[in-house]
Amino acid sequence: MIATSSSTTGVRRRRRQRGMTLIEVMVAAAIFAVGVSGILSAVGSYMQVIEHERRLGDAWRILQAEAGHLRTLPDSAPEWTSPSTSSVDSFGLLAASPATTKFKVERTPAADTPHAGARQLKIVLRWQERVLERAVTLVIHR
Repeated sequence: MIATSSSTTGVRRRRRQRGMTLIEVMVAAAIFAVGVSGILSAVGSYMQVIEHERRLGDAWRILQAEAGHLRTLPDSAPEWTSPSTSSVDSFGLLAASPATTKFKVERTPAADTPHAGARQLKIVLRWQERVLERAVTLVIHR
């Protein structure tokens, strides 16, 4: 009888070692969930950085076009002599981005310039990015 009871205990041990316990499965699922949430968080942050850089690039392109246009105008043009404001739309390139970004262009002629007879124009480009207002400033000397 003793021989049969030891052989039965050996069978029970083998049966327990075949699969995983519920606790092992739960720990593995928790580790997997933490890893996936970390990856998703990193991807979300990366997409925000890409969107910000796209808008910043659009802002600089708009400023360059504005500066090129203003340099072709004579000194007596209204853009050089009086403050003005306008809006420019930029179409989003990413599928996750809004269709357009509204840019506000503010032009302010400087009353005092370092050199006599010189002209100076300050251009500020503003846009909304989530809850923050962003701005880029360019000063043109003539």
